[in-house]
This record gives sequence, structure tokens and C-alpha cells, in this order.
Amino acid sequence: MDNKRSLIEKLVPLYLHGGKILIGLKEDYFEDTVTDGLYIEVDLETQNITGIPWSGQKMMKYNGAYVVAIDKSERGNYLHIIENKLDHTTVRKIVDLLQYPPAESVQSLIWKPERLRK
Repeated sequence: MDNKRSLIEKLVPLYLHGGKILIGLKEDYFEDTVTDGLYIEVDLETQNITGIPWSGQKMMKYNGAYVVAIDKSERGNYLHIIENKLDHTTVRKIVDLLQYPPAESVQSLIWKPERLRK
């Protein structure tokens, strides 16, 4: 069983959307330019996942005016916030949902990362 720290290291905080944070899986966002990938929205105040993983491109298309990118230099700070605010079970669920997304999530993608093409 993964410890909480090793799970956190699989995540990358990418955007802020209102009082929520959009988190992706690091292995999908290892490059600066990613055509599309899955995000999951998490409310850090209530410590709840607010939906299923969804296409980042579609999120930007419909909510782009309300989404703020997290600078690369600040991502470590947000990982610490995620680690401190969320319990192990919630972090595990986030990682699981991003690694093994529902079919609906994968179908939402405009472009699929290599690991989801199988």
C-alpha cells in the first residue's frame, strides 16, 4: 500500500477554479505542452472531490475565464497544501480516479495520453 507522500508525488496541481483546485496525474503532464489530459476538481476547504475526471481542454473551453494556471514554481506549495488538507483515503481516491478513470472520462478527451489509448 502506498503511503500518502508517494501518492501526493504522483499528482500535479495545475489550475485554480474558484475555491477549487484542478489536479492532474504527473505522468500525463510531464511536458510543457500537453494537448489534453484528465483533471479532477477538488474543494480543499470541504475536502471533497467535486466530480469525475474530465478533459482539460473542455474545462478550459467552458470555464477558461474563471480558471487560473498554477505557476510551475508554486506547484510544490500546492502539493504541500493538498497533503495537509486531504486525508490518505481522499488522496488515494484522487490517484485511483486519474489512473483508472471511468469510460465517460476517457471519452471526454479530445486527445488521449498514451496510457489511455489502450
